Amino acid sequence: MYSVMIVDDEQHLVEAMAQTLPWGSLEVDHVLKAYSAEHALQLFKTSAVDIIITDIRMPGMSGIELIHHIRKLSKQTKCILLSGYSEFEYARQALALDAVQYLLKPATDEELVSAIQLACEQHRRQWLAVASEQKALSTIRDHLPLLQSNLLHDLISGHRISDALLSSRLDLYSLAFRLNDQAAMLLIRVESNPERTTGRHRPLMDYAISNIAEEILSEHYHVWIGKDVHDQQIILVKARSSGQAPDAEVVAEDIRSLLEGKAAELQQKVKQFLKLSISVLVSLWFPLDRTAVQECYERSLSVLRQKAGNGEALFISGGEAPLFENTSIIKSLYEPPLLHQYIDAGKWDAFEERLQEIFTELEQEWADSVEHIMEVMFAVSGAFTYLAHKNGMRLFQLIGEDQALLFNGAALSSIHPVKEWVFQSLERLKTHFTDNMKGNRKSIIEQVQHHVMEYLGQDLSLYDIAERIDLHPVYLSRIYKLETGESITEYVYRLKMEKAAYLLKHSELKIYEIAASLGYQNPQYLSKLFRRQYQMTPQEYRDNM
Repeated sequence: MYSVMIVDDEQHLVEAMAQTLPWGSLEVDHVLKAYSAEHALQLFKTSAVDIIITDIRMPGMSGIELIHHIRKLSKQTKCILLSGYSEFEYARQALALDAVQYLLKPATDEELVSAIQLACEQHRRQWLAVASEQKALSTIRDHLPLLQSNLLHDLISGHRISDALLSSRLDLYSLAFRLNDQAAMLLIRVESNPERTTGRHRPLMDYAISNIAEEILSEHYHVWIGKDVHDQQIILVKARSSGQAPDAEVVAEDIRSLLEGKAAELQQKVKQFLKLSISVLVSLWFPLDRTAVQECYERSLSVLRQKAGNGEALFISGGEAPLFENTSIIKSLYEPPLLHQYIDAGKWDAFEERLQEIFTELEQEWADSVEHIMEVMFAVSGAFTYLAHKNGMRLFQLIGEDQALLFNGAALSSIHPVKEWVFQSLERLKTHFTDNMKGNRKSIIEQVQHHVMEYLGQDLSLYDIAERIDLHPVYLSRIYKLETGESITEYVYRLKMEKAAYLLKHSELKIYEIAASLGYQNPQYLSKLFRRQYQMTPQEYRDNM
């Protein structure tokens, strides 16, 4: 569907086009109206506009000037120019502005429909080209380092990526890594020189370290560089000779020793040329898949924390085993997106699905662990409290007496009461915020209808109504249509025609007086709209009544 803006200082012409053209058949679902170029430019900055139909000669800013400003903001918007003058200069300027059509006023409905259809087709083709595979591939090539880094970040963060998706991304992002390749990880932590490791200097420093690492490692290894949330550099490597696990232990030892030597060289070169001290950890080799990368990262981070602490310029081999092998965390509780992130996005179903996974893991792995049960309870109640506080409330206001379980040590010692509390509280929260959303929307509808009733005798544009109730016009338009089944423009039109019919039946006002009372300066325009609604002219309606 498309959005159109009509711009003309002659209000009745704007209203006529807005009300009488067959927008539905043109796949136009949103029509904006502006009675000056200045107003149109203001509207354009706050609304999505695909096509502009504008007069050229207007007081103040001309249509040509308007399109010049529009072109600075958007090259995709299609323009149709109208003018009562047939001078060649206007046509030349229209061509220079890449206008779809240049029509002489008064343009017929057929001419306008034809021009709008052409604009829609050009718009469709343009965006299809933007979304085409060739364009997408070209864009990907231009942003490969960032895309590669983001993919590695997703893997070490535990984002749920299927093997099929990971395999396709590795290929699409031109990475030499494949599933089950033998890989190793280098974790690099900068330890010194805070003046150069913060602010605007940090990206330059990271770039320099990456360049040195690639120069040292790339002769023998394929390199994949990224960063973690702590601003530490993560480098994944794969031996160029073979991506498979070495058969002979001696070969494996050679590969490991070579990598450790290269990592030590990296540490030394960074110190020599960048005047920076870094700690480097080299992991053991592992078969690459979507879970192994995260496990290797977490293990490496743990080893670096335990062995390096706050030390500087330390080198740690992956062969040095961590102080503990088995972790006892509830994995599904800490996999991204985290619980509060589901709440931020309003994804209640996904939030509930994650809770089911957490309790399944808790029941299967840690049913007898009071600490793990309490960990889940506090994590979930923390997410609930976050939601309450973010909306200016206290948790007890939302869940009432159920909050008492948080302070009942006996109840926290078994899974069943905790699980029951979590899902009961979730239902209360969902009900509260769903009802609150419906109440807010109902209030919006009432404000719109009250404003329209109060100012029915004036011109009522979507922009003016949205400004009066302090909402974005696009959001307001969609909410109103969603809740009432008709657009604001249709609602205003229907009320005006109903008011005209009432006045024709119950008053002695002249038709031009009725038109003026409804904000129409041109009685013929009222007659055209009235015939569309009642299949007869105002005079015929009055005679029949």
